[in-house]
Amino acid sequence: MAEVVLAVHRGDVARAWALVRRYRCRKVRAVVVGGATRAASVYQGLQAVSPGIRVVAVHDAARPLVTPDVITRVIATAAREGAALAAAPMIPTTKLVDRGGRVVATLDRHRLWAAQTPQAFRRDLLETAYRRLRGRARWQATDESALVEQCGVRSRIVEDTPRNVKVTMPEDLRIAEALVRA
Repeated sequence: MAEVVLAVHRGDVARAWALVRRYRCRKVRAVVVGGATRAASVYQGLQAVSPGIRVVAVHDAARPLVTPDVITRVIATAAREGAALAAAPMIPTTKLVDRGGRVVATLDRHRLWAAQTPQAFRRDLLETAYRRLRGRARWQATDESALVEQCGVRSRIVEDTPRNVKVTMPEDLRIAEALVRA
């Protein structure tokens, strides 16, 4: 069984349902009000997932260029290993800096990956992480992989490409549009 739960801003619930109906998105089970943080939004969405779902995938809508192949591989890897995320190898040389902006170290880019979405987890692992960490300062992880990591779970990387861009700034949208046109 596959289903989709959308977590949106309180003012966008009716609009989201209208789009679901307009585009006949039959897999959308629920549209929930998200929280003030990513973790809070994912937690709200997790509460609306049907009881029979064993693997939960989280995808950031700001990454519109993800491919079906990557989604399938991430979910399959999570089903097999417990936790998985799409990631792209770091290409640029990456520096670790101190608070004053001085380079402390040059990191081995061959061991560095840029985390992306989707990220998928066996449901029990993700629910355990939220139950243990919810409301604590550590709960404000920047992604779900970091959240389950705090509970001792290591996620498996599923290689993606830098093409799975995150659209957060106006120039990111122009890059995404150029990739679509290409």
